[in-house]
Amino acid sequence: MDKSNGKKISIQNILNIKNAYQIMLIVIVVLVVNQLFVENKQHEKFNYVGVDYSKGWKDAKGKIVNLDELNTIDGYKAGNTIKIKKRIDSSDINVLNNDSLCFMSDNVLVTGYINGKEIIKTEGATAFFACKSPGTKWNFYHFNKNDIGKELQLNIRIYYSDSSSMIKYMKIADAKQYCFQYLKEQLLFLMIYAIMIVAAVGYIVSGWVLRAKDKASSQLLISLGWAAMCLSIWSIVDIRILHMFFKLPGILQSISCGTLFAISIPVIHIFKEMFNVEDNKGCNILVNCIYIINCIVWILNCAGIKDLHETLVLCHIMLGFTAGYLIFIIVKELKKQNWTISKENKKEVVIKGVVVLLVCIGIIVDIIRYYKGILSHGISFIFIDMIIVIAYCAIIAYSRIALVSVKLRHGEFVSKLAYMDGLTEVYNRTSYKEKIKAIKKGECNNNKIGIVVFDLNDLKVVNDTYGHIEGDNMIVAFADILKKTFEDQYVYRIGGDEFAVIIDAPNSEMVYKVGVMQLKNNINNYNNFYLKKYSLSTSSGAAFYDKTKNMNIEHVIKEADKLMYEEKRKIKKQKQNNMEV
Repeated sequence: MDKSNGKKISIQNILNIKNAYQIMLIVIVVLVVNQLFVENKQHEKFNYVGVDYSKGWKDAKGKIVNLDELNTIDGYKAGNTIKIKKRIDSSDINVLNNDSLCFMSDNVLVTGYINGKEIIKTEGATAFFACKSPGTKWNFYHFNKNDIGKELQLNIRIYYSDSSSMIKYMKIADAKQYCFQYLKEQLLFLMIYAIMIVAAVGYIVSGWVLRAKDKASSQLLISLGWAAMCLSIWSIVDIRILHMFFKLPGILQSISCGTLFAISIPVIHIFKEMFNVEDNKGCNILVNCIYIINCIVWILNCAGIKDLHETLVLCHIMLGFTAGYLIFIIVKELKKQNWTISKENKKEVVIKGVVVLLVCIGIIVDIIRYYKGILSHGISFIFIDMIIVIAYCAIIAYSRIALVSVKLRHGEFVSKLAYMDGLTEVYNRTSYKEKIKAIKKGECNNNKIGIVVFDLNDLKVVNDTYGHIEGDNMIVAFADILKKTFEDQYVYRIGGDEFAVIIDAPNSEMVYKVGVMQLKNNINNYNNFYLKKYSLSTSSGAAFYDKTKNMNIEHVIKEADKLMYEEKRKIKKQKQNNMEV
């Protein structure tokens, strides 16, 4: 960063962001592959553990029921309790192998009995802001040999009428092996989602870094970060690993629902920036409405009137409004172009249109599946669509970052021309004047500032005698010595043979005294080492500006110049006296 103004963004930061984006995009591609090709096959893998115990149950009427399809059983309705029974068969259970009844219950209150004796009971919600239902819980009961041949009864109280109230993965298996197998299958995805959180933080941080240079890209990156954060948190909770380790099912359910409610806001901002929507009025109205709905939902939840799950219809309304807004901005984009697409923009507009269409279709399909009671089976199209959106927008942001880095490189080059001396690579007179202006405004780190001016002795003689190339070498050598001597301070070339050092240090006078002595040693070392036909020497003068006092910095500079010229006259007079002798 340029010491003279302190306002530039480091190009290295931008390049680091570009490299980080490559990792983020790889993670997003893996997520898409996971959702499309892997996650649906997990249940098949999980079937290899133990004995499937979800089938062969009988309801109160003696009808055979399958717990994997709990929502199809008679009496499946919020507030109802479904009672099912099954006789424990010795062919299913091996007591010597530590067999247990293992299953996951979701949004149901399960009480299990063997011949009337209670063996399993899920707990209801207890936290202040948790949903009403027990949420997700992993249930285990270790069989003993006396259980064989007895009747196992499960009383299942349904909390929600949709497909979210369910029992899954019911097995007769060793409990440790059962948990280990599930963790092993989900660990990769847990790591991916955790990396996605890191990527989300990367989006937000990179957006913050770019805020001064590219406001549009900054807003896009920050919105991408929040959307990715919501999506990854929702995904982590949704794979149910946390429920094995933390007995907070109601709170985890609230977090899952809360992220769904929150995700609409960054999505709207993402598409707003993606389509360069200039009219903020419609966007602001929609976002404010969503904020209001979020507040209402949380108030209802905390008051115990309606929990977050019961108000998911409002989330669906928000998603519907979001889909409508996306269609609106794509229509507005086409209208702005008089319903014609130029060849140059055709590819971009088509891609944007496809992305919007995918999101809208995903929202509509998932909402229909939710109310049809089939959302718990298979993939979430909204999830896939959001990953595609984040990936596409990440590519847009990546290209913008690349453009910003090019601009910064150009800006740094221009700045170097404007503020750096081309010969010596120290700051030039323009930079010196700006620093003086900054000191006048009080923009310095310490109260007492040292201003030291130097004049390179006999430069004209060297130019006339040995040529201007040697004179330039003399100037560069002196500049290097100044930089080495005052390495933590500001060194400027303010004229042909004139230099200045501004000392902004806690004890500027002591820094100056030590620096002057070190400068003499460095100059002597240079002369003794290179053995030029001339000796490099300098005249200097120093004065100190105290910003706590009513001082005129111009007078301080004049005082330093005066002292420098006095020393120069003394050196010149001494040389004349030596020549006369």
